[in-house]
Amino acid sequence: MSLTRIVLTGLIAAGMLPAQSPAGPNNTPHFEVASVKTLPPGGRGGRPSGGPGRGDMSQFSWPGASLRNLLAQAWMVSSDQVTGPDWIGTEMYSIAAKIPEGTTSEDFSTMFRNLLTERFRMTLHRETKVIDGYDLIVAKGGPKLKESLQTTSDGRGQFGPDGATLTYNNTTMQVFAVNLMMRIRAGDLAENPGDRPAIVRIVDKTGLTGTYDIKLHYAMPRSDTPGDDMLHALESQLGLSLKPTKVSVEMVVVDHAEKTPTEN
Repeated sequence: MSLTRIVLTGLIAAGMLPAQSPAGPNNTPHFEVASVKTLPPGGRGGRPSGGPGRGDMSQFSWPGASLRNLLAQAWMVSSDQVTGPDWIGTEMYSIAAKIPEGTTSEDFSTMFRNLLTERFRMTLHRETKVIDGYDLIVAKGGPKLKESLQTTSDGRGQFGPDGATLTYNNTTMQVFAVNLMMRIRAGDLAENPGDRPAIVRIVDKTGLTGTYDIKLHYAMPRSDTPGDDMLHALESQLGLSLKPTKVSVEMVVVDHAEKTPTEN
């Protein structure tokens, strides 16, 4: 199970595309041709291909994704920053589009957003929400980290009766903070399953700029296995601490959307 490839930025932010795009309604950039289809029940997700930073600059496809994930990529936020009807996280769709020659990365972003808002007859707005979060800081006594000599990065998590073991090679504190955030969202600090936070943010405030080989072991909640929980293990094993704080995040709120996209 890979824990290092956490997608917080997506296909829009990465890479460049070659400059003019055809104008669609309201004189804004649109794909030349685009198909948005509903997948049958049980349809599975897939990875996007083509477009900025993904090799093929002439076409873009995504064989399976929820509307929530599509919106997250299009508006460059994480999926937990998209709210709306429950079905935006369960219904699955496929997208295939031809990218006009000369499209810039900025134009691609506009095309993707236009495609979603038009095909799903969608209206949405942005708002700022203050949520519980943490600053990742160096604990008293200083860090207990091993600087990496490796040239490649990888990570994995092992979970069993004896607890959780997270292992990362050649990783930065920023990446480590993101992975801790994902584990907290998964419930690794929740005494009750219903207490898992829907949104949480961890901001790296350690000031550590190197890359490190990290191994962290902690007891899971709701388990009879003795041992430190994540917070205590961070301090005793790595010399790091999570300091509770409040964090402002930008939310994308879907006010209205049609479950069935309009014809291609």
